[in-house]
Amino acid sequence: MMSHSLHKIMSNKVDTRNERNALRKILDKVSSSSSSIPEQKQAVRELRLLNKQNESFCALVGENPNAISHLGSVLSVPGLNCDLQVQEDTVTMMFNLLIHESNKKIVGDNVEAVALLIEALNSGNMETRSNSATILFNVSTLKAKLSLLVS
Repeated sequence: MMSHSLHKIMSNKVDTRNERNALRKILDKVSSSSSSIPEQKQAVRELRLLNKQNESFCALVGENPNAISHLGSVLSVPGLNCDLQVQEDTVTMMFNLLIHESNKKIVGDNVEAVALLIEALNSGNMETRSNSATILFNVSTLKAKLSLLVS
């Protein structure tokens, strides 16, 4: 008979593996040219909801080096690039990622993500602009702290 704590650890590994698989499938939908516009929109929405509901999912996104690039590239797809809901979902998802300190550097170092956030400041709805400004502030604060430590 398995102890409760061992069972919990083993189920966490299974959960993490399932979460990684779910993340990979969603990112594939987001970035695949064979996915339809509605499928891509739904994938971005799913990712936003998973990040909001599951803090460990935020950590997994940060572990995947291509995740932020995939999200940034969504808004360059014709049919999605002018969609304010997709923009809001993408920016809010990035906002939720900042729960994990290590994700700040990942977002801040990603040129596509920063460009997306700047664009959202100019064209997004009020919530999107607010989240975008907060993300950019947090990322710039991190970079300022790093430059102080280096100098």
